[in-house]
Amino acid sequence: MVKSKVYIYRMICDKGIAPNYNGEKASLALCKPRIRQTASVGDYIIGLTASTILETENISYKNNPKDAIVWIGQVSDKLTFSQYNTLCTINKRMSVKMPTKNGVGDCQIISKTKFRPYPHEKSYMSRNLSGKNVLLFKRFKHFREKDNNFTEFLPKKLFDYSNLAIGHRVVKEPTKEFIDFIENRI
Repeated sequence: MVKSKVYIYRMICDKGIAPNYNGEKASLALCKPRIRQTASVGDYIIGLTASTILETENISYKNNPKDAIVWIGQVSDKLTFSQYNTLCTINKRMSVKMPTKNGVGDCQIISKTKFRPYPHEKSYMSRNLSGKNVLLFKRFKHFREKDNNFTEFLPKKLFDYSNLAIGHRVVKEPTKEFIDFIENRI
């Protein structure tokens, strides 16, 4: 039996693009290219707050310390950009992933040379294309509450995130206790 891995990273932004929580499935189509390239169906992704997220979104430091859980999801599908574009184009339930005038939508990469409106500088495009895949999540939870507070934390006994900086970390063999913690929250 293959065990699921757990990918953990700090989020510097939570504006609904990466990941995109719209619709019945969450999606990760932009940013985190290495996670999108290497994660498999069944793996878990955990996004934690970075101090930058608190600064860029005018969220109170007092109520939202660094390392709160922003979201957790379990990968249900791994698609190419072309497959994702087709899915968003023909499936009405997935059309909510199409970019709008304000840029909230992550179905932006049509091919390596054709794009819909893009929320980042063009210099980010090659990095996003290096991820090669889009991850979809049937099972996910976004932890931001109505008052913009994040109240859930990953216990340090499960994962010591004190040295988590740029990039991500992979827990290749998570304990049963770690998987139970995740499963009880999504």
